[in-house]
Amino acid sequence: MGIFGGSSSNHTCPSITTGPQYGADHVLGSFTFHDLTTVLCAAFAGATFIISGISLLLHATHFSNPAEQVKILRIIAIVPAFAFVYFLAGAIPSAAIYVQPWSDFYEAIALASYFLLLVTYLVPTPEHRYAYFDRLRHKSGGSSLAWYRRTWVFVFQYIVFSLIVAAATDITQAIGVFCDNGKGVHFAHTWLTVIRSISVALAFIRLLGFYQRTKSELTEHHVLSKLVAIKGIVLLTFIQSIIFTILKSTNAVKPSSKLSYNDIYYGIPSILICGEMILFALFQFYAYSARPYFIRNKTSAAESLPTQNMRYYGGFLGIKALLAALNPLEILGGLIQAVGYLVSNPSTQRYDTARALEPLRYAQASGSTNVPPPYALTNAKHQGATAPERAHSPNDVEHGTVDEYTPLPRSQF
Repeated sequence: MGIFGGSSSNHTCPSITTGPQYGADHVLGSFTFHDLTTVLCAAFAGATFIISGISLLLHATHFSNPAEQVKILRIIAIVPAFAFVYFLAGAIPSAAIYVQPWSDFYEAIALASYFLLLVTYLVPTPEHRYAYFDRLRHKSGGSSLAWYRRTWVFVFQYIVFSLIVAAATDITQAIGVFCDNGKGVHFAHTWLTVIRSISVALAFIRLLGFYQRTKSELTEHHVLSKLVAIKGIVLLTFIQSIIFTILKSTNAVKPSSKLSYNDIYYGIPSILICGEMILFALFQFYAYSARPYFIRNKTSAAESLPTQNMRYYGGFLGIKALLAALNPLEILGGLIQAVGYLVSNPSTQRYDTARALEPLRYAQASGSTNVPPPYALTNAKHQGATAPERAHSPNDVEHGTVDEYTPLPRSQF
């Protein structure tokens, strides 16, 4: 039966070749292929957990910049999350359809965290972000504020739709209308695949656009390698899913006494993905290195405060840092903000003035002149156009509130 009911054979999910005679023979010693799949996936996932665990622990125990590192912790966790999901898919093939969409949901959270990380790199203090992007010249010659708001919405919509798709997949599979091997519009699998594909494409394209517009200010953070550490996982899984979908639709590989249907279409992909997660876990040591957050590696020239005033905020064994990463309030706040951007007009948004400015770390500390200089005041009220250590803007007061940043040269963007 398809989504819309009916008894036509065109609405019936195609049957798969299965039975006790398939995949029952031993392929290595006393192991069947399913046994081998379970062992390999468990071994690969275990190695991934150890490697990623070390990376997480390094950040958690050197939690010197919570605003950035709480996002990095969430991003690093995408690798063990994928490894765990595909271990379950390989070990329990009957659960594969139910668990695999949840890896997409966590991917959406990781992408949102990556976007928030870029924004934090650019403007560490939320109160100043509207002013920063309003002054950032758009290619049309005007403000980039509306563009920034649209990017925020497109990135966070993926979380919503991936959650809907994951829940709908589980429900439709349970009631028998999902049909993973069906091709018609009468099956939920077709529509949910289309929805997910459009949603992730919109989020990824906007993220790439955001990177292109701001990459000159983000060079020191190696943000492209950070993005590859996330999207590389998704790209590999997508390519493999296409390959196995083609094999499935053409019956190029058929079940045999050594390989069952589940071994071919769930077992082999799970082995490949779990193995690849080890490589991505190792790559994250470079892409999301904890070394920049070691206090001993920080220099007074690159920070607004002397290093002796810095400390780690992760607590014993980084427990506080890990709990902060598990706290969903930042992601929920981002979703609420996205809704606000959808229903409000950027022209009616007034800037928030900083109540107690924290030292901001901008690229100018490393010699760049394309961004506003950092404020050197601590626990001081914002002084508008007369704030020290900043260039004077052509107008003393702008946007009806305060003049927070010097306009950025259009030629830089």
